[in-house]
Amino acid sequence: MNTTHLSSTIEVSGNELQFIRKNAPTAFARIVSEALSQDGYPVSRVTVHKELHTIKDKYNHRIIAKSRELLKAISKVEYNGK
Repeated sequence: MNTTHLSSTIEVSGNELQFIRKNAPTAFARIVSEALSQDGYPVSRVTVHKELHTIKDKYNHRIIAKSRELLKAISKVEYNGK
């Protein structure tokens, strides 16, 4: 078992969350949840939904990274806010 601990949180701007929500398909939380489960990180779609709709200081890096990856693959858009 790999015991290496990576940082489990990252910072995300409110503008990026809004961008993801605006450009993602309707069932995006389910898509992200299923993809993470296939990667060995089971998480409910409710948790994904909350992560993408709540403004806070730190976010789950796996959920945000997978959301970014899937948004780029599905919608062909990527957030480039500076």
